This record gives sequence, C-alpha cells and structure tokens, in this order.
Amino acid sequence: MFTVDIVGRLVQIRLASPLDAEGVARFVERTRFTLLRAPVNVIGIADLRGLRVMAPESADMITTMLARDNSRVERTAILVPSLLGSLGLQLTRMLRAANAKARQLFDDPLRAQDYLKDTLQPAEHLALERFLAAGGDIP
Repeated sequence: MFTVDIVGRLVQIRLASPLDAEGVARFVERTRFTLLRAPVNVIGIADLRGLRVMAPESADMITTMLARDNSRVERTAILVPSLLGSLGLQLTRMLRAANAKARQLFDDPLRAQDYLKDTLQPAEHLALERFLAAGGDIP
C-alpha cells in the first residue's frame, strides 16, 4: 500500500506492507509522475514505519528510482521504525547504492521535521505537521 501527494514542493509518501513487486512498480510510476509535474526540486517526507523489509526485486526498483531522481530532490527525510532494524539497515544500503546524499533516515518524527523545516514555505510546513500527526497509517 502507498500514497504519494504533493503540497507546493513537499512530496509526502507513505509506504506500508503488504507491498508486492507490482505495488512497488505502481509506486515508482506514481512518484516519477509527481516529480515530473513539480515545478522545481522537491522536499520529501517518506513515512515507511508501516513497511516491512522489502524483497530484493522491490528494493532494486526503489534504489533505481532514488538514483534516477537524485537531481530532482533538494532534501528528503525518511521515517523508519528503527534505524538499526532490518528495514533501517536495508534502506541505509539502498541510499548508499543510489548515492542519495540529500536523503536521510530518521526514527523520530520530530527530528525528521527539524531536518526539513528550514527548506519549507509556511503552507508546506503546515502540510508536514499534518502528515506527521496522522502517523504511519495509510487511510
């Protein structure tokens, strides 16, 4: 399951299990469409706290997307349940493989918000607060 929304330059993503390879392919396509219609480089918040470790083919698709879209991303905070858990370690490897230096992992929503706050306009900041207040569940 996933959602991808945009408010100004703020791209808001939620990923949660179950998410099979077909779902990942749809997510990659939707994310690409969202980035292409954004007027400038984007700021991202991705809540993956509801996601379990990804299958290798799914991780590869997302790693390819991350590498391809590096030039369109100013900064992204990625929330995981634990930095040292299986998903956190998998994403650390994926970010390294994609050379995604503008993307950082967090296990604390307040630290993720702090990482992004200096880059956001007021409407984007409000959207970020609402996104984080909703928690990791997909409606």
